[in-house]
Amino acid sequence: MRKQFASSVFLTFALSLFSLFGYAEQANVTPTPVKNGDNIHAEIQVSRKQALADVLKEADDLGVEIRSNEEAEEYLNYAARMSGIEPDQMHAATLGDDLIMVRAIHKNNPRILREELLHTQQQKAGIAVNNESVTHAEIEVRMQMIQNRYKWGITEDEVQEMLNDIRLIEKRGGY
Repeated sequence: MRKQFASSVFLTFALSLFSLFGYAEQANVTPTPVKNGDNIHAEIQVSRKQALADVLKEADDLGVEIRSNEEAEEYLNYAARMSGIEPDQMHAATLGDDLIMVRAIHKNNPRILREELLHTQQQKAGIAVNNESVTHAEIEVRMQMIQNRYKWGITEDEVQEMLNDIRLIEKRGGY
């Protein structure tokens, strides 16, 4: 039990750290131009409200609990401290394959919730806990979100952020 918990905590920290790469070394990433710059939300086929409802329903159907209470805030603060980052940079984290901890400020963000929901499903499938598999998992989730951006209500700004994350992790040669 203790080993399983330790593995879960390691994976949670590892998966959560990736979002930092969007903030760290931002100057080393060349942004891709946005198409339709006048209206960056023009191609979204579902509203953000519908995307949120969809991801919440899917989480419920999969038996994944989403917590955005005081316990979640405390856990995310602890996880950030253990990872050596500022608490506000850790928006959410998965614990195992059935629990997402998310800051209250981000509980209505379909992009953050979708990413974490996809990570729970990776864990359910038995993702290994090592740097190579975590790196692959992070890239895989971002690519899946980019491919499904229209039906999941992902904005062009979020797509650009995910592309920049992928470029940065590839530039570094790992997670």
